[in-house]
Amino acid sequence: MESRTLLSWLITLLIVMGWMAMFLLLFPVKYIIDGDNLLICCGFQRKRISISQIIYVRRSHNLLASPALSVDRLEIVFKEKNTDSILISPRNRIDFVEDLKAINPDIDISKAL
Repeated sequence: MESRTLLSWLITLLIVMGWMAMFLLLFPVKYIIDGDNLLICCGFQRKRISISQIIYVRRSHNLLASPALSVDRLEIVFKEKNTDSILISPRNRIDFVEDLKAINPDIDISKAL
């Protein structure tokens, strides 16, 4: 009886993972710099961060759930109501960080490259 329950859970998990993979193919992750805003699009989720509020950017290999498709990630720490952070994985990390720095020269990028 327990082996059937375990098998059911494993099959359910595989089906859910398959649907998630299809979802990511249909709704890719995008990072768009629009003026002073960084727009992060992941599926139906949208997050807008003011680039002027970014404190620092650093490399991260954190595996927390985030709008990042790679394990080689950037952690962006910014000031909203409180200090907050988000993990992303832009294709060209160096150009992305330099684009952010061009808009807000006060961003600490010493640990990002």
